[in-house]
Amino acid sequence: MRFYSYNYLLEQIARFDWWGAAFTIFLIICLIVTMFKYHQGQKETKFRELAIILGLGIVVVISIKITQYRVTQANDNHYRQAIHFIEIVSKDLNTDKENIYINTSASIDGALVKIGSLYYRVISGDNGENYLLEKIELNNPKIEIVEVKK
Repeated sequence: MRFYSYNYLLEQIARFDWWGAAFTIFLIICLIVTMFKYHQGQKETKFRELAIILGLGIVVVISIKITQYRVTQANDNHYRQAIHFIEIVSKDLNTDKENIYINTSASIDGALVKIGSLYYRVISGDNGENYLLEKIELNNPKIEIVEVKK
């Protein structure tokens, strides 16, 4: 069973895809150069066809990036919920956020929380602010703590 630290969850929020952005910019520059060559020359069909291929490539890459952005936003919302929950528990129990570990980054309801050497099951209320921690004992736990890699 994996428990994620507060800092690990913070680290997982939206990393910008520089390679994807660079590739898209490269395709756009190639399209501009190709269109310039097409209009500069005798309207050669090879430049027109290359411009069409590059234009379609840009459309495909941008649509993939939009899909990835939506998935990333959904994942970020889950991470933000877990981070917010850890902050609330930390404040309510007057403990350091770095001492609280949670076993999920998705749904808070039913999640297991490790605070120090104790384990709790989370019963979530109607909004994210209300919760109940039920103390539990794990038999033969195989716990893996996931921290930020430095």
